[in-house]
Amino acid sequence: MTVAGGNCVFCMIQAGKAPASFVYRDGFVSAFMDTTPINPGHILVVPREHAARLKDLGPEAGERLFRAGQMLAGALPKAGIRCEGVNLFLADGEAGGQDVFHVHLHVIPRFIGDGIKLTYMEHHPVSVSRDELEKVAGALRKQDVWNSPDPVRAHGVTLREGEVVLRPMTEDDWSAMLEWCNDPPDDEGAWSLGDLRGIYRCISYDSYNFIIEVDGKPAGDLYLQRMNIPTIIEKWPGKDLRRIDPCVARWARGKGVGTAAIGLLTRFGFEVEKCDAIFACNVCADNQASLHAFGKNGYEKMWNTEWPPGTTMENQFDLAITLEKWMSAGGRKAWKA
Repeated sequence: MTVAGGNCVFCMIQAGKAPASFVYRDGFVSAFMDTTPINPGHILVVPREHAARLKDLGPEAGERLFRAGQMLAGALPKAGIRCEGVNLFLADGEAGGQDVFHVHLHVIPRFIGDGIKLTYMEHHPVSVSRDELEKVAGALRKQDVWNSPDPVRAHGVTLREGEVVLRPMTEDDWSAMLEWCNDPPDDEGAWSLGDLRGIYRCISYDSYNFIIEVDGKPAGDLYLQRMNIPTIIEKWPGKDLRRIDPCVARWARGKGVGTAAIGLLTRFGFEVEKCDAIFACNVCADNQASLHAFGKNGYEKMWNTEWPPGTTMENQFDLAITLEKWMSAGGRKAWKA
């Protein structure tokens, strides 16, 4: 695989500058679907830090690479993927058949009669659509593969305006978060503590996770995450895209807390992180509070996606604000974290 300009495609994917269908992330590795799979369910596991060859890979990252491969191999049949066996394949160096010089482990589901032989380089896989990759990735994500062994990533950023403060999320915040994340309960059922920890820990390695406080009392959470939706990345190639996802406690709703928190994090995204655009993704049409909070901060509807027939929501929206629009609306150039 050749990447224009000499950039590493796997680094670009992990920076959100190229699309991928992710199934797992922790502090050391990421895993996503191969776009030209040997068999359906073919996964690539790569270290987060660039390492061209095995000799360049740190021992802990190497351990995590194969631990993730083992875990994902076990998840394949549980996700409904035809898998009677698994090949773990890693090519190191040109003589070993390496084509992308960023270490990567192939996790390849196998079944009797699949016609694949271990003469890997002679096989010519066929590209698969992003929709199909996302379908398989979604099935895998449901198999508890998000349970990162690492705690929430620590960061030292605190943002404040008036009585609203955004402080770093920690491992001590789960009980409060469990309460507001389940109020009201999700249509698919209540979040468990394990779900909450697994998802937020994984997200934190590509985001700034914050707890919203009002007068010192926890009032919700939100995070600024590198864009992880392939269709959006494909529409904005090469751009630094982020997304903001808020959840506000019931007692703080309707008081402007969410609007203030989104405003603080938007400023941080543009002024400190220097991103090109920030999104609010999959906002339901009946979630007027979120639409209002993002709208007050200059976000505009980009497109809407129809929900499947029979759902209670008629549609959902992606909203966005670009750096240019934010600056033209009077973005604060002197603000510092």
